[in-house]
Amino acid sequence: MNYIQSAQLMQKAPKASRPLPSSEFESMRVISGVATEEELFSDYKLFESSLRQLLGDETANTILTFLHNEMVNWLPHK
Repeated sequence: MNYIQSAQLMQKAPKASRPLPSSEFESMRVISGVATEEELFSDYKLFESSLRQLLGDETANTILTFLHNEMVNWLPHK
């Protein structure tokens, strides 16, 4: 999936049925029930499940795949 397709998919993400706090990270923090963003980002499973609840599986998969590919590019190549 290319960047344009990913961007289009993210625009089509379902909107939450309740008003969201000011940022998506704040929304994810509230959904997961953690006190800080540091807690959210230190637990991958918690981050993933919060992202899925906020944006839905299809959009979350797109974002998670993008993040995975970016992290792989930063790893030293042997």
